[in-house]
Amino acid sequence: MYYSWIKYEHEPCVYKKKSSKQDTVADSTTEAEYIAASSASKKVVWIKKFISELGIVPSIVDPIGLYCDNNGAIAQAKEPRSHQRSKHILRRYHLI
Repeated sequence: MYYSWIKYEHEPCVYKKKSSKQDTVADSTTEAEYIAASSASKKVVWIKKFISELGIVPSIVDPIGLYCDNNGAIAQAKEPRSHQRSKHILRRYHLI
């Protein structure tokens, strides 16, 4: 069982904090962190579009910062080649 922690903020406001249990069983910590990063990136893109459409913030053109504390997940996100240990990660998570 792996828990993901996500925090969305745009100075000076924090829009959402969330801790949740992943619904997917991961074979490794790297895979779990990679899945969490993928989920966070999809959610933060949606929030960015929503806030822009509301006109709360004049424009959000800055890139979205995504922080991860797992070196394997960071390496996989930077260069998503298929390795022997990561080939089982489902395609739907390769959106970072």
